[in-house]
Amino acid sequence: MKIEKLSDNKLKFIFSITEFEKEKLDYHSFMAGSLLFDNIIDNLLYIAKNELDFDTNDCNTEIQTFEFSKGNFIIIITKYQKNQKKLKAKRKQGKFKNSFCLFEFYNFDDYCEFTLFLAKKFGSIYKTFISNSKLYNLNNKYILSIDGFALTEKEFKIFNALISEFAIFKSDSNTLLSKLKECNS
Repeated sequence: MKIEKLSDNKLKFIFSITEFEKEKLDYHSFMAGSLLFDNIIDNLLYIAKNELDFDTNDCNTEIQTFEFSKGNFIIIITKYQKNQKKLKAKRKQGKFKNSFCLFEFYNFDDYCEFTLFLAKKFGSIYKTFISNSKLYNLNNKYILSIDGFALTEKEFKIFNALISEFAIFKSDSNTLLSKLKECNS
């Protein structure tokens, strides 16, 4: 992780999501703005206060999150002098749309529950999902491959939040996909 003080009121953090694996924060939990994401921000602000004298107490704080490549992020924190601290988070999605990625389901039932819920509540997303995904079984794990999945920004947020409840982001590696296809042929 790299921390850079851009000005007295602005910080920049550059990191890879893999740096937070010990906190069990995965890509989708991070992008969905989970409680783990809030804990990471709190830790970053603690480091900034102690190492760079960047104190956000009694300030309004704006947090902008940018993904510059799959799993690599920049967070810019800007503080505004006010008497009450407010957090505002903005996220710009990466290149998940129209791209390839893999998710791991703990068991087949989780996959079935996910697809049934998606079909029942979000039929249009489900139709796009089914036509652009394939499920593989590898060592008693169920790996979902999604390729060419085009959604609107709103649909993407819905899908991202839903799938993070049932599965974890595994990879965007074509090597792993090749292994899956080889083992399942």
